[in-house]
Amino acid sequence: MAIVLLGFGLRVYKLTSSPSGLYIDETSIAYNAWSVLVTGKDEHGKTFPLFFEAFGEWKLPVYIYAVVLTQLFTGPTDASVRIAAVIFGTLSIVWTALFVKELLKTHSPQLAANAGLLAAFSLLVSPWHFQYTHAGFEASSAFFFLSLGLWLFMLAWGKKSSVWLTISLLSFIGALYAYNSSRIVVPALLIVLFILYLKQFSWRQWIIAFGCTILLVLPFISFSLSPAGWARARQISFLYDEKYQGRKAELLVKNYLANLSPIYLFYRGDPTIDHDSRHRMGLLYPIELPLILIALGWIIRSGKKELWLLPLVFMIGLVPPAITTLVPHALRGLMTVVGSSSLSGLGMAIIVARLKKPPLKLLAMSLYTIILIGLSLRFLQIYHTMYIKEAESDWLTHIKVTGEKVRNITPRYSYVFFEPGLNGISMWWNLRLPPAIFQATNDKAQIGNFVFDVKSENEIP
Repeated sequence: MAIVLLGFGLRVYKLTSSPSGLYIDETSIAYNAWSVLVTGKDEHGKTFPLFFEAFGEWKLPVYIYAVVLTQLFTGPTDASVRIAAVIFGTLSIVWTALFVKELLKTHSPQLAANAGLLAAFSLLVSPWHFQYTHAGFEASSAFFFLSLGLWLFMLAWGKKSSVWLTISLLSFIGALYAYNSSRIVVPALLIVLFILYLKQFSWRQWIIAFGCTILLVLPFISFSLSPAGWARARQISFLYDEKYQGRKAELLVKNYLANLSPIYLFYRGDPTIDHDSRHRMGLLYPIELPLILIALGWIIRSGKKELWLLPLVFMIGLVPPAITTLVPHALRGLMTVVGSSSLSGLGMAIIVARLKKPPLKLLAMSLYTIILIGLSLRFLQIYHTMYIKEAESDWLTHIKVTGEKVRNITPRYSYVFFEPGLNGISMWWNLRLPPAIFQATNDKAQIGNFVFDVKSENEIP
């Protein structure tokens, strides 16, 4: 319980002030959620859509509808779009701990309990996980469903239950509808689970589980095969770029190794400013590297094929960013943190198990805890000071400030005019343009008493 409360507290602290602005996808999610809440339609006037059109791509439904639920309590606030990620992130810490414990309990109950607790602690203070569960990133919801699905699958394995197996598959389907990287991660992970645990369930149980869930995945498959479903992939993946013809296999390997690089993972971090960690530190703490290697060595020596699930989760999670043109990319590789935190926790649990004397066990755990707390405090201090200032423009803080000032003066004027470049979803959200009025306006150059893209006095009504 203490880990859960601390995880929630760290992520909810300075929720709307660090960063103080919302990046463009956050505003799109927030505005569409508000629109659905008050009108039952998205910004384009579609009634309770399953997929949301957004500036040249399509957003998946899970996170948007989660924000609809938070706005029932908070209204159309900046906090509404971020508190959903905090909740998803906090609960995913719990699911990861339970997953590791269930996976290992047949080997050693004590090792399983310690590894689960330590995996939760590793995820709690993870810079990688924090970055995308403190702000409103859709990937947080996919991480939630992926870690939940893994735990439920382990429960199904232990109970030999087709009911739990079906519920596990439902959770994995939830991840599919949550974030685009899941299109690769979930099918690959299901194949791995099927191969590793084929004989652990009867064919009847497999057929029942897949049969009960297949109808729910059909709309996603249909969407994914449509031009709209491929729109985002065509924007970001080199697989659709003709200039890489004949080099795609080579580039895939190169990109994958770039995302696997220890320098990237443990030292430099993500090179993109809006997800940036080069102002802070790596995505994983350096102390985790030897622990992950210890865990890998132990898994190899154990001879138990089901334990290979941990490194395979880690490896599969790095595939989505490897097929894109912006490499490496921490957001698209977020799912790999389920594996890295699990391996890190297992590695430390193995060290503790090897120490025979209780004082040595206590000393090892104390040193590990102190080091991780120290590193996480350093990360948080830099995140909430240096990083936030340097990345301010990418979080569109200026749009938020402008929108708030305009909202305060609007009642005193018949019209408010904006220079070119301020017309878009971020400004519409920060102005809190009523969705009903927005939907009824065909020409977005003027919405209500807001006139956008004014270039000369002749355009003033």
